[in-house]
This record gives sequence, structure tokens and C-alpha cells, in this order.
Amino acid sequence: MRGAHLGDAIGHVLSTATGAVWVGYFDEAAAHGSGLGGHGLVRFDAELTPEWLYPFGTGLPTIWDCYGLNVAGEQAWANIYNHPNRLISVDAEQASDHGADPVNGADRLLIDGTRGALIGGRAGEHDLVTPILLTPEGVAKRAGAPSRLVMPDGTELPRARRDARPTCRGPEMHVLVGSAVYRVDLDDLTPA
Repeated sequence: MRGAHLGDAIGHVLSTATGAVWVGYFDEAAAHGSGLGGHGLVRFDAELTPEWLYPFGTGLPTIWDCYGLNVAGEQAWANIYNHPNRLISVDAEQASDHGADPVNGADRLLIDGTRGALIGGRAGEHDLVTPILLTPEGVAKRAGAPSRLVMPDGTELPRARRDARPTCRGPEMHVLVGSAVYRVDLDDLTPA
């Protein structure tokens, strides 16, 4: 077991099969802080030493808040708060901007190659599912009408507490509701 200080105002923590640990920070650190959290997104190695920091001054959008984080293999994806909100990815050492987030306020993201879904939205739209596609130029675009995510019996999805938030990995999302764990796949939400 390892221990280290990963910074303040941590919103998301996901690890990869090789032991890398991705941390996304919320606005108290990303927009108003300094140190690690001021970058908004950091990758630590298996020893919990920072090995990649979201860069400043490179033309990439500033991360004011990491709304959602997804790790697919060794690649990280995040929908970030900015004006407008943006969708970014990091593969190895290279960060890419995929344009304006097609859903203002989405806080979860599923991704599988060039297709995905943003989940969430503003004021009461925590269950909104909006399919997206990445264009050949790598820009995220809406790819169909939004729908609602519901429980298996058709009832409304409870708004998850902050300590029981959904976790997204590639095309899958796992949600803790009470003592039950539910899994939904991108194919369930946006058939190919």
C-alpha cells in the first residue's frame, strides 16, 4: 500500500492497469489554487509521484473544474469547466482538445473509440444521456437526441450522493445506489 499527498480539492481518482493514477480536481483547486490541483488534471505513477501535469500556456483550454473523468486503458478523458465547457483527452504525454462540450454541465462521460455519451446536465438533468461522436478531425458533436437514464424497473434514477458517484471506465459506468451496484454500457445507451 502506498500513501502520498495528491493535492487539495480532489474530485475524481481513477487508476489504470499499469498503476498510473489519474486525479481530476474541482474548482477550489483548479480555478483558485496552486500546486498540483491548479493544473486541474494530473497523472501520478504507481509510486504516487506526479509524472504528467495538464500544461499551462500551450493553447489548450484552462481547466477550471474537472467535471467528469474517464480512463479507457491508459488514456484519460475529461469534460472540463471553461467558457464554453470542453472535452479533452490525454494519451501518453499528449493532451488534445476535442472542442466545446456539447452538453453544458454533464459530469459523466462514456467513450469507446470515436463514439460516446455525456451524462448529466444543468438543474435536475442528472439523468440526461446525450450521444456524441468524434468527427474525423477529433471534434465532439451531438450524435442523436438526448434520452433519460432510468433504473431497471423504469423508475427515475436517484440523484447520487457525492460519496457514491458513478464511476466511468471506457464504455462502462458503474453506479452505487443504496447497497446495489448497477452497470450500464455505452451500447445500452447509444446502440452502434
